Amino acid sequence: MLQWMLCAAAIMLFSNETPAASAQSDAKESLDRYLDVVYATVEQGDQSRELKLDIFIPRNAKKPVPVVVWIHGGAWMVGDKRPCASLFMTEHGFAAASIGYRLYPEAIFPAQIHDCKAAIRFLRANAEKYGIDPNAIGVWGASAGGHLAAMLGVSAGNEQADGTLGDYTNVSTRVQAVCSWFGPMDFFTMPLGRRQFQADRDPETLLLGGRLSEKQDLARLVSPISHVSKDDPPFLFMHGNRDTTVPLQQSRLMHEMLTAAGVPSELIVLKGEGHGFRDNQAAAQKVLQFFKRQLQDKPKDKIATEE
Repeated sequence: MLQWMLCAAAIMLFSNETPAASAQSDAKESLDRYLDVVYATVEQGDQSRELKLDIFIPRNAKKPVPVVVWIHGGAWMVGDKRPCASLFMTEHGFAAASIGYRLYPEAIFPAQIHDCKAAIRFLRANAEKYGIDPNAIGVWGASAGGHLAAMLGVSAGNEQADGTLGDYTNVSTRVQAVCSWFGPMDFFTMPLGRRQFQADRDPETLLLGGRLSEKQDLARLVSPISHVSKDDPPFLFMHGNRDTTVPLQQSRLMHEMLTAAGVPSELIVLKGEGHGFRDNQAAAQKVLQFFKRQLQDKPKDKIATEE
């Protein structure tokens, strides 16, 4: 658990180190900030729970603008939508958003992907209101967030993954580009019982609500590698070769599967890095260039509803 906690802390530090974040006080007047926007409500016993996201729109950019949605990590157990790691992209012609989603033990899978899907539907359905291009939605996440970003990329139209949460269930959950930082891709090949976790307390077991041997159908649903198809959006993977929490092989397997299916995919291996990157600004620039190519420079297909 410790390494996952450290990863969450590293991502928060990363967000604060980005060029835009260091100058947030100067940039405030150039952004429209919509904080704690309710994108869906879930019923929990006798109570309702509001799910929220943050949206950041550059005022001076030519509308509509592509948006990069940040999904935080933290073993599906910890973390928060703030700070938003993609906020620095608002200085480069993008909108940014950050999703808050249900964590363990509040909920097990597939609640997490249902929440993220509902957030994408909300953004697309309200694109005109916020000045967002509904045909240029990118997602970026780290660790557990990298897993959820990959799931968004490969599972559009899958009823079990899409769920029925929120007010816009007829709106597409398809995204146009995905960046995953060191996220689990195949639960069947993830090393369980890793030394940093207590027995049967590894994040994957907790997320599934039981051992993989007892939850094989759910493990298949939760694994992005199970959903790869030729119409998936372009992917960028970044992973350290010394990651002992989520092995590099996870990103490598997914990259190879996508490539075999004819999907544009790039894998950047950061030598000497573990579960998190020390030179976050350099890594962020690679992410920025990826989304520029995929969301700003390429012609876009119109997305409305699932077929």
